[in-house]
Amino acid sequence: MPGFTINAENAAQNKDNKAEFRRKHRWRLIQGSQTAINNKDLLYLKSAARPSFKFQEAEFHHDQEKAYLAGKQEWDPIELVFYDAVEGRNVDDIAEQLYSWVVSVCDIESATCQIPSEYKKTLIIQMTDAAGEVDESWILHGCWPVSTNWNNLDYTANDIQEVTVSVRFDRAIKDN
Repeated sequence: MPGFTINAENAAQNKDNKAEFRRKHRWRLIQGSQTAINNKDLLYLKSAARPSFKFQEAEFHHDQEKAYLAGKQEWDPIELVFYDAVEGRNVDDIAEQLYSWVVSVCDIESATCQIPSEYKKTLIIQMTDAAGEVDESWILHGCWPVSTNWNNLDYTANDIQEVTVSVRFDRAIKDN
């Protein structure tokens, strides 16, 4: 927590022991040059995940042992959750916008897929400090909706309807 001395060495060196921590609620999603979702619709974005990856393992055998090396890296899809705003004054139908992105990948009626340049987009996730200045930025290249869930309907619920999109991407670059 801010304000505590981590160890005596820091105190002896007169280091400031008041750290600021990134907060989960200080972030924004912006788009690169190509539009997947209208910028005004990003107002209705409830949550997003930062990128995560893992290395595949390459193993080789020698006598009675195995050794492991880093193989290809694999990025996990991120999840975006939108409040399902309906069309109104200065508001587009969020579900329709997301459906349009899905259809840009594959025309469901004719069962034909588009070329990647038509549906792959660039998204940027930025974390901000208390003053709104960007202190961490992830640029996600080659984003496309790998799955979309318009979620359940329920007569007994009072919740705001949400739409969940799982976004696959080719690579993410952390830019500070």
